[in-house]
Amino acid sequence: MTWAAVCFHPVKVTHALILLYFGFLLVTLWWGPRFIQGPWLFLLRAFFPNWKFFHAVGHEPRLYIRWWPPHASGDGPRIADAPPAWQGLYPRCPRSAWGLVHNPWVNLALSQQNLVDHLAHDLNHLAPERDARALVTYKLVQALVRAHCSQNEGAPTGSVFEFQVRLERCNAIGVVESHTLLPSAKGVV
Repeated sequence: MTWAAVCFHPVKVTHALILLYFGFLLVTLWWGPRFIQGPWLFLLRAFFPNWKFFHAVGHEPRLYIRWWPPHASGDGPRIADAPPAWQGLYPRCPRSAWGLVHNPWVNLALSQQNLVDHLAHDLNHLAPERDARALVTYKLVQALVRAHCSQNEGAPTGSVFEFQVRLERCNAIGVVESHTLLPSAKGVV
């Protein structure tokens, strides 16, 4: 085995690049401003959960959805006189002993809730003149809701959906306070 094959093994190169990236972050923290923000950090945050719940207790972002079936005559999507009720997208998952060892569905739900947390954070820092629909996190949540409506809710092709991001404060009894942070535009499944 040659020296080049050992030094440039894909795993070693990947580890070196990750180490170099974190070294760069450390250097910018040490000599640069204490607040880091930029497009290169935006992409890295997908690897880490949103840890904001450790430093502040308050309103939690929750995702609510609703959808309408397509119009039977083919004239486009039908919007009913009485819109369907809003439903929470991520209810609590049942606990089990096996879930301590293997729990992919709960892990998926946690990563999707992390996406909603990032969208709420982006909306809180969005300039007033900017449109929320241009945000990457908005488009990802919209795709998530579209997939959920078609796969889990049984919405046929052509159905209309919309979602809301609500900030809610809960206690042991239930939701104490709720206000809508973002009402989405209507989309089509």
